[in-house]
Amino acid sequence: MNETSIQQAIDKFKQTIYSYIHHPSLLSYTGKPVLNENQLFYLLLPFFNEEQWTEEHFESAVTAAIVSTALYEHEKISEQGGISITQQVVVLAGDFYSERYYEVLAHQGNFSMIRALSEAIVKRCEQQIQVYEGQLTTCNEWLHAMMTVESEHITQFYNNYQFTQYGAIAEQSLLYLRLQSELHAYETNEASLLLMRMVEQGVTIAALEQQLQKLGDSIAHEIASSSIRPMLKQLLVARIDQNKVALTPLMKEV
Repeated sequence: MNETSIQQAIDKFKQTIYSYIHHPSLLSYTGKPVLNENQLFYLLLPFFNEEQWTEEHFESAVTAAIVSTALYEHEKISEQGGISITQQVVVLAGDFYSERYYEVLAHQGNFSMIRALSEAIVKRCEQQIQVYEGQLTTCNEWLHAMMTVESEHITQFYNNYQFTQYGAIAEQSLLYLRLQSELHAYETNEASLLLMRMVEQGVTIAALEQQLQKLGDSIAHEIASSSIRPMLKQLLVARIDQNKVALTPLMKEV
């Protein structure tokens, strides 16, 4: 598949997800739910590499994306604070999306995927609890938490359908892109709660920049040594490269 056909597939994927979770009242309060296009790309990675891909695979990928969207809606409250009516509706939106993923899979009798996504939710919530309670101490622990938040639903999807060869590429790439975005936001004084907690616990920006470089090298190695088709390998590398943000060195460590 070329870059154009891949983008068309992602756009179709997004529209399918929206069709499953559309609710007029929630839309009027919270707007369209946020879909992370990088996550959507990696959910579809086996399809792009021309693995056997059935309607069940597609529907399961949709539900994995819905789970991530539901959890993201719940996270908004922790980021914003407060209990306004709009924020209460945000919580309801997250609950509604969670129910939709379960409803779709239960209707199909796809209980293995229900178990897989339930495991993803548990692991992601465990990491977020540790973040909010300040239980993480080392840089690696913080990065593991960030990676879990970004990709656990995709990892569980891969494991359920024996697409495990893509796991390391997806996990590391999504961590790279999230960390890169976090560092850029920090420079513009728009850092997320997660990054601010990391800094409060003694993780320096310099250490995170070093980890970003190591991740980039590791991703390049994973892609080069994989059995992914050559054209798709080029697109995977380009997806990382085109998202690179020039980070101005900070005047001092934080």
